Amino acid sequence: MKQLSALAAAIARLFLALEKRSATDSSDFRAQPSHIKSASPSPPFDPFTATMSELQTLLDSGVVTSEDLVNIYLAQIEKHNHHGMKLNAIISTTPKDIVLAAARVLDQERRTLGKRGPLHGIPIVVKDNICTPSVGLPTTCGSFALVGATAIEDATITQRLLRAGALIIAKANMTEWANFKQSMMTSGWSAVGGQTPAGSSSGSAVAVAAGFAPISIATESNGSIVYPAGRAALYDHPGQEVIINATKNKLTAEEFAKYSTQIRETAANAVNSLLKKHDINVIVGSSDSRLAGVAAAAGFPIGNVPLGFAEFNGRGIGLSVLAPAGHELAILKFMSAWEKSLPSARAPPPMLVNWDEMVDGHDRGLKL
Repeated sequence: MKQLSALAAAIARLFLALEKRSATDSSDFRAQPSHIKSASPSPPFDPFTATMSELQTLLDSGVVTSEDLVNIYLAQIEKHNHHGMKLNAIISTTPKDIVLAAARVLDQERRTLGKRGPLHGIPIVVKDNICTPSVGLPTTCGSFALVGATAIEDATITQRLLRAGALIIAKANMTEWANFKQSMMTSGWSAVGGQTPAGSSSGSAVAVAAGFAPISIATESNGSIVYPAGRAALYDHPGQEVIINATKNKLTAEEFAKYSTQIRETAANAVNSLLKKHDINVIVGSSDSRLAGVAAAAGFPIGNVPLGFAEFNGRGIGLSVLAPAGHELAILKFMSAWEKSLPSARAPPPMLVNWDEMVDGHDRGLKL
């Protein structure tokens, strides 16, 4: 995989050169719970940039507890979800008594038995199409049609997260019905959660960027994770036509399987041919491109690496990284090489970091 490291380093050097040259209570879906208290003004880590492994080090050393982490991240959600920058990344938060009680249990378990693994005691946000009834969170898919509905049991991924010791603190906003509502759906918008930038899993991406949690779980079909991780895009106002047209579809199961196989084989053969012709392990392109669509058609894994934020409008920019089927490790190795070559690319949004200074300056200007 030396080719991956060299490629990532080369791309990173290119962009460095360009840079230098360019000198609620969970039942309340609209308002976050007013009882969430503000975290310490100086937490022992930066919620915007702290990684899961860095938090585990702090937890193991006793610098912080999981209870501390829950309070800090809930306070960040309270500050900027429907207030502050009004990011609309979160649809609902776990009832505070439930999540804090779980955090205390995990803190005690860490002290007496040790940690279960890398997720032990780590706050996490999951997309609101993943069922989570055991932690007191509804699942709406962003639709008013499901407000008040309760799932019978946790999703498999939820069960695994909880067994690993993760603390689910909130459900992320998303494109309503994961963008299967109609063909001209407004990307990142849901009736329950409001507007977030780009992609079905937009809330999950915004939540991590905004310091609402160190990691999040989302779902991907065709750019749902990749596009929000890169930059935002908007479409027309939502309707119901895709759902209605789906009921009229006369395609048989055999025909569906036949056409799906044709699409997959055509896309996979094209990508594999390109990789073989140029003797490369991955394909890298703008996250604004249709590379995610190619990956979806071929059934190939795809990831995203950050480039930073544009100076002229503050929007995030990223690159998509595609690998052949079964080669997820190639993407992870590229990401690792990218992080070492261009560590400054993984940074929080400048406006969010400087929010307090901007507000203070605005207030002083009004007083003057």
